[in-house]
Amino acid sequence: MRRPLPLTLAAALTLVPLAWHGPAAAEEARQGKSTSAKPAAHAKAAVAHGKPAAARANKPEEAKAATAEQQATLKALEAAAANDIQAQAKLAALIMSGKMGAPDPVRAAALFRPAAESGNAAAQVGLGELLHEGKGVARDPAAAAEWFRKAADQGSPQGLAALGHLYLAGSGVPADPAKAAQLMQSAADKGLPAASYNLGLMYLKGQGVPADRDQAVRRLHDAAEAKYAPAQYVLGLLRVGGGESDRNPVDAVKWLSLAATHGDGTLRTSALEKIRVISESIGPDRTQEGLEAARVWLFSHS
Repeated sequence: MRRPLPLTLAAALTLVPLAWHGPAAAEEARQGKSTSAKPAAHAKAAVAHGKPAAARANKPEEAKAATAEQQATLKALEAAAANDIQAQAKLAALIMSGKMGAPDPVRAAALFRPAAESGNAAAQVGLGELLHEGKGVARDPAAAAEWFRKAADQGSPQGLAALGHLYLAGSGVPADPAKAAQLMQSAADKGLPAASYNLGLMYLKGQGVPADRDQAVRRLHDAAEAKYAPAQYVLGLLRVGGGESDRNPVDAVKWLSLAATHGDGTLRTSALEKIRVISESIGPDRTQEGLEAARVWLFSHS
């Protein structure tokens, strides 16, 4: 006997926070890169089996070559950072990314600050995030807001989104959900997937904007098409936990499979668990239909 779908959208969305990127993610996003996407072929294999993408088992010589390349990149940036503001910002983002060992926020802050003071928008966002989180420097949300504002004034999508996040939370600035929505809208219109995702959640919850399911889905879809895993996850929830007109368990399997492929950690685990629950309700054939739809999506987006 197949089980009914137990998930309700309201309950599920309490587990889905607004996106907040660290300095490394902001830097990669600035360069048009995704911090969560896996190689297409690897992702297709993961979705085909309804499993998360496993860690790539590089051969020892490949791992050694990759490490050597990373160290060479680090040394080149360190040399350039002495006289190049942009290199300072990139080096600080790299240090915080964890790709060169444990993040070192004290060193990153020391590199971000002169670059930020010289007007580098990526560094202004990076320093603002460290100040907001109290990493490497004393926590100071008001100072964080000022750095985000400087970046936003230059048109930085990360600066706009980060400042919007503070206005929504009332952290370092007076709470102003409407202002937050305006800033997120500007960042989303500049192509930042995290901002489209945040704006979608705000439309779903009626935060700073009137609740509007159609607008929410449009914004979430924009982010999902950019391989942004949290948006793919929420679209999956909408297809299984929304109103009757939204319900489409096969489509839910598709988006949740993609979220498991592009995401990691708790999000991946949760997406896979929801696929399992949906599969118990709709059966293996319709579940496979959703997984096949995910494979087609991956092929078309590779």
